[in-house]
Amino acid sequence: MQRILSVASILLAILSLSSGCGKTDTDTLVALPAKIYAVQGQEMAVYFDNIILSQETNAYDFHVVCDIGAVEQDRWVVIPAASDLGDHDFSITLSDNKNNELCTVHSLLHVASSKSKRIRPVYLLMIGDSQTKSGDCPGKISEMFKQNNDPPLYMLGSNKMENNVAHEGYGALTWESMTGAEQSPFVYDGKIKIKKYLDEYCDGNRPDIITIMLGLNDTFYVNHKMTAELNDKLRLMLHNADRFLKALRKELPEADIGVCLTIPSSIKDESFENIYGSEHTRLGWRKIQRRLLEREVRHFDNKENDHIYVVPTGLNLDVVNGYGSLAVHTNELGYDQIAQSIYAWIKSRLK
Repeated sequence: MQRILSVASILLAILSLSSGCGKTDTDTLVALPAKIYAVQGQEMAVYFDNIILSQETNAYDFHVVCDIGAVEQDRWVVIPAASDLGDHDFSITLSDNKNNELCTVHSLLHVASSKSKRIRPVYLLMIGDSQTKSGDCPGKISEMFKQNNDPPLYMLGSNKMENNVAHEGYGALTWESMTGAEQSPFVYDGKIKIKKYLDEYCDGNRPDIITIMLGLNDTFYVNHKMTAELNDKLRLMLHNADRFLKALRKELPEADIGVCLTIPSSIKDESFENIYGSEHTRLGWRKIQRRLLEREVRHFDNKENDHIYVVPTGLNLDVVNGYGSLAVHTNELGYDQIAQSIYAWIKSRLK
């Protein structure tokens, strides 16, 4: 039985990776980022299936320690009240069916006020692959700003949509193609030139908040059994990510950059079979995505002094009801949940 332990005050180490989860514990928790974000009056959840490698989620017991929220069958969920604003220690301990504790992961839940004190406009640039290209997440975030009486939002990017929504999303985009391919809007004559991009596509406006949702296409086609190949791909991906982030930092030193963690896929085997046959399986991608998630958290966490933040995009994603027939592209509910996670991080930066 999954259950919650409510503790009003407890000192927990704020770690980016699991404590007591060794590399040999292949079926246990993978990683939580150092912070999870939520907004007053809006639902935020951590789905247990999204933080464990094993497919047999029901074989484990998840003990959540936090002074707000509640555990349901497959998730911990909270709708923060005004009295919950601020930071809350958060941890999950995984136990087997014999009540043996396997490992514990720690994080910090940050609850932002629904009322922003900021008056000046927000200039937002959203960069990503097909999840961004569809326009669903950018459009939903635009609507959230309007519904919550947030500061005026100006969305930047060469891809213009209705209702002043804009973004920089492209199908099959990778960190590598973003930094080196001629079709990248940021690359001119083989070099990353952020200033030229901003002058050409953003009317010279400078974003003060940037989100980047990449990583899936960098690793999706790797054979999950080829550990060395996967490690090489991950090293190359992170190298290219650092190159791009360095270029952004040089031109936009005060902008807050949210690196969105790669989301989990649909839980339905047939969603992979119908598209990829036996070439790419749900379990194969699950293993790759969990390894990718671990590396993303390890690499990008604890860089807030450089205005780089980890956005836990997938924790709040319902992989059962948030997907339709597609393997790695969500339905409307899924886009709502992803957008909510991104919006919660953005709200934490509106100061």
